[in-house]
Amino acid sequence: KVLLTGTKGWTGGAIVDGCEVEVLTSQLADATDVRVMNGGKIALSADGGYSAFKRNRYRIEQDSALRLNANFAVNRHDAIDVAGGTVDRVSDDNCYINDMVLADGAMVAGQYAQIGCDMDAVWRMVGNDEIHIDAPVRLVNLRNSPTFIIDASADVVFGGRIYQAPSNLGMNIAKRGSGKVTFAADCVTTGTVTLAEGTVRMGAESSFGPLVLSGNVVVEVDDGVTLTFDGSAEQDWATDAMLNLTGTFGPSIQNVRFGTGADGLTPAQRKKIRMNGLKCMIDADGYLHPVPPRGMLIKFM
Repeated sequence: KVLLTGTKGWTGGAIVDGCEVEVLTSQLADATDVRVMNGGKIALSADGGYSAFKRNRYRIEQDSALRLNANFAVNRHDAIDVAGGTVDRVSDDNCYINDMVLADGAMVAGQYAQIGCDMDAVWRMVGNDEIHIDAPVRLVNLRNSPTFIIDASADVVFGGRIYQAPSNLGMNIAKRGSGKVTFAADCVTTGTVTLAEGTVRMGAESSFGPLVLSGNVVVEVDDGVTLTFDGSAEQDWATDAMLNLTGTFGPSIQNVRFGTGADGLTPAQRKKIRMNGLKCMIDADGYLHPVPPRGMLIKFM
């Protein structure tokens, strides 16, 4: 383990082969590029605030780790690329991750991951190996709505909840890759959700902004879970798009909702939805229910 002390203007380099380096962010030069690989670790602590415009980039590769130990350990302008490694955030407030790429087995762990501080923010998820975001994601003091862009062909699992501070902007979510996205904890955000490809599993109570449908997507709704979207009648859905809902549905079950009334979807949008293969209707409170084919008696549980 190496503790850098007294160093100023460190311009970065590679941390490899199990080596662990602990450094204060004030010791880093602007635009530092740090690569952590082959089991290496870097632990960042801080003795400054937002005034430092570092714009550093940390590249965390397979079996390696970035550990955030204190407030301001990552400047709101910094960028993190994680390809098979782990980001572990153990600090309190005032540590923002606004620019991050997660790929091929990447993991985000720790107390929580915070996004915001009057900055634009984008997290991108790519690659062919499962990605885990186990830390809760908190949205605070946003300039514009941040975006999760999920292009991964592998599974992406949100093990922690996603939530926004009161009176704050919501997280936009764009699901474009062929993989499966699982929301294992509750998600409460007013951002727009765009679904284009793959599968989404709702494993916990979740509430989103409006839905934009641009492709054929399967949404699995676990038993006991309610999935809520804001009214989406004003959103454009692609002509050949289809939303395939799977789960336990019935005339008296209220577990998928668009808005708060029958106007939460247009008639054309309802035609693009199937519930276990059946067409659907929307009730006066915005809940969807399957419509059995004429002449067919179906017992709903």
